[in-house]
Amino acid sequence: MSIVVDWEQITQLCSRTPLPELLDSVARHLPGEITVDVWLWDYQRRLVTAMGSGRRVAAEDLPLLAAELAAVHDLNLLGESLGLVTLDGQPEPAEGTGELIGRLAALLAPAVRAGASVSDAEAVARRLRPLSLPAEMQWHLLPPSQLRHGELALSAAVEPAYDTGGDVFDYALNGNRLFVAVLDARGHGLRAATTVAVATGAMRRARRSGEDLATIAAEMSTSIGSLGLPDEFVTAVLVELDLTTWRGHWLSAGHLPPLIVGTDVTPLDLKPTLPLGMVVLGQTSEPTVQPFELQPDQALTLYSDGIIENASMDTGTPVGVARFQRSLQDRVTSGPPGGHVARRVVEDLLALTGPLIRDDATLLIAHRTRA
Repeated sequence: MSIVVDWEQITQLCSRTPLPELLDSVARHLPGEITVDVWLWDYQRRLVTAMGSGRRVAAEDLPLLAAELAAVHDLNLLGESLGLVTLDGQPEPAEGTGELIGRLAALLAPAVRAGASVSDAEAVARRLRPLSLPAEMQWHLLPPSQLRHGELALSAAVEPAYDTGGDVFDYALNGNRLFVAVLDARGHGLRAATTVAVATGAMRRARRSGEDLATIAAEMSTSIGSLGLPDEFVTAVLVELDLTTWRGHWLSAGHLPPLIVGTDVTPLDLKPTLPLGMVVLGQTSEPTVQPFELQPDQALTLYSDGIIENASMDTGTPVGVARFQRSLQDRVTSGPPGGHVARRVVEDLLALTGPLIRDDATLLIAHRTRA
């Protein structure tokens, strides 16, 4: 005997029920003693928190959790793994359990994401402790940390998650045109968070108006200058990529150049210029737009200087370019396609530096996989 569910009713619930009440409402339309829960990854993907029970489970203990439950399914939306959907209470007979949880996950994923705009439930579940004000501002700016589209597997990470504020990654997929960026505001704290928030807003406004990279950078620079905060500036790397030809353009304003990662790691040719918002002897930033191409199995990598400048616990010296590039190449070439490569690279570096790093570290990887 298969499981019978009123999918029309559950679909309506997922489209109109506020997130905190959604799980109970869905459970009332499941047969027997079956209960459903949604588990969300924390900001650093080190554990999942159940929105129903509030229970937390470390990533390494997920196999034990799965053994306790009738079924577990990935909660996935547009290539981003939000967490898990679980069923408890073994239905009798078990036929249809897999189909049941798969359809629930497909309905609950957009409901969870949409609910984040009208409820704090998702944000609270994702944090281990209170965010600082700059970090709260920063996380409000960030898009999801994963995206999967055809051959593209994109992942991004920011560290530390709770006390940072000056680093931002951003991306947008419009048809087959991908835009990616990493911004790094001078300094730390509230001023840095304010500066990078204005820069991000100006970047998105110009991008959504159809401007090219050079114009986007110019509008960002003007907006930063309009703040009237002495000595404030933002380094930035901006990239546009056509996902049909895998050819694109990029520019850097006082920022480290992108890396192309494949059988080796190759920095793109950097033409130095001033950071955005900085004026030196009357001169402002005029970054050069340059072409590049991404081959199959190659990954475009953008990163902030904190990735390489934070100090190793053992030696007290910076992690450095060589150690970062070794980890990056290993994770890109050996990791599962579509996995959260950026977070794995950051965890490799934290194993060297310890969790208390002195500078924000941001990483974005756009991988051209073989779909």
